[in-house]
Amino acid sequence: MTKEFIRKPTIFPLETELPWNIVDNLCTIISHIIETLDDSYKVKDGVAVHETKTIVKRLALIEQDPL
Repeated sequence: MTKEFIRKPTIFPLETELPWNIVDNLCTIISHIIETLDDSYKVKDGVAVHETKTIVKRLALIEQDPL
């Protein structure tokens, strides 16, 4: 069922790269992935947002007392 909603980008090098190489090059990898997105994404300042997005206008972070 998840394949209907989530697809792994074909250029993401999980199978061919060592994990530490992915971390070292993550900005470049993500930039390349963003370049391959279709018109259903709006890209601004390196951030890609899908047209079906739901964006929360307000967010409050509340510190909780430790147990």
